[in-house]
Amino acid sequence: MERVRGDAGGATAPWGSASALNTSRRVGFPVDIVSGIALAAFTLPITVASVLQAARDVEGWVPPLTIGVATLLHVASLVAWRHPRAALAAGAALMLILTALPFDAAASAAMLPSSLAFLLIVIGAARATDARLGRAALAVGLLGAVGIVAAHAVVAREGPLRDDLGIRAIAAGSLAAGVIAAWALGRLARLREQRERERESARVREAIGDERRRISRDLHDVIAHSMTVMIARAEAGGVVGRRDPAAAVTALDDIAEQGRASMSDLRAMLRVLESPDDAVSLAPAPGIDGIASLVEGARGPESEGPAVSYEERGQRRHIARDAELAAHRTVQEALTNAIRHRRPPLRVEVIVDWRPGELVVAVADDGGGGPSGSPGGGRGLIGMRERVARAGGRLEIDRGAGWSVRAVLPLADATESRSRQADPSVPERPVPS
Repeated sequence: MERVRGDAGGATAPWGSASALNTSRRVGFPVDIVSGIALAAFTLPITVASVLQAARDVEGWVPPLTIGVATLLHVASLVAWRHPRAALAAGAALMLILTALPFDAAASAAMLPSSLAFLLIVIGAARATDARLGRAALAVGLLGAVGIVAAHAVVAREGPLRDDLGIRAIAAGSLAAGVIAAWALGRLARLREQRERERESARVREAIGDERRRISRDLHDVIAHSMTVMIARAEAGGVVGRRDPAAAVTALDDIAEQGRASMSDLRAMLRVLESPDDAVSLAPAPGIDGIASLVEGARGPESEGPAVSYEERGQRRHIARDAELAAHRTVQEALTNAIRHRRPPLRVEVIVDWRPGELVVAVADDGGGGPSGSPGGGRGLIGMRERVARAGGRLEIDRGAGWSVRAVLPLADATESRSRQADPSVPERPVPS
């Protein structure tokens, strides 16, 4: 006996549903702009106040130029993520100007708080897709850290940065550490975004794969069953037609009707695949009501075709859509395999049994007039397994004189009641009529 179990919550979207390929679209959060504005709001007033307070120590044109350059540096930091290359070039040039401008007697303007905006530019460059730009930003930042300290020997007229080599080394190391930290943050942001893109691509590939398998499964269900029945009708009609020409005409009419039904199913599938609207894919899928038609279509003319009986037991109850579809496809595939692999005379019994908490769908054949072959180990059996498992049920296959296929599917009562307790907006599934 083969058993296949699935999760109770394994419901899937209807075949052809475009929603299976939908991915969550995220609105870009302007982190660079928000962080740049926040830094400017905090540091630019301090920079302006410091420059104005020290204005008496420098020439008159220096304070407005310093404030203007600092403001432009903040502006460059606002576009560091969207235009990292331009922001880095502008930031490096502006920092060079600040380094050459004297702030007071002891320091250059590069030591003003607004210079922290350059670290945001380094983060943006390190975050860029082009890794060379990140390395260039790191190199420029490290050279700038050394250059700022070295420039004090020329710009500053007094203070520890001019006279004490140890203080200069500590200052250069601190500035370099800040640049390295900013570069590392940018790299981490880049790696995180890259991993997210890879996960999103994997989700899309998985959704496409699921959709292809679902389409393949449904195409097999429609084509294989219809072609098997049509071939069986043609073979049986040829045998019966030698004795009764009218029976051959009836068989041909049945084949034509089966072909028209198959063409209608294929057109419906193509409409779903071609339509961008998810609403089309929500058309009713084959269910319990269609099993009687499957049985009727599988019956052959007189004694040459399979004798198929159908019995429905118990009272119909709520059933999930995926479970109902699994029941229909199980009967369809089991009938297809019985007709395809067994020789006439063949008797097949189809039973749909409504039990407390579960629906049992059984299809059994007596082996027919020849050795009992395999029930099918290809796409059809795989499709049955997957459908039943996704519906939260189990599939059992027994071999006796013939083959017996039995699907046990959960009813929706318990699962829907739990869903409605968690979310009262969950609608009730109407009882099939």
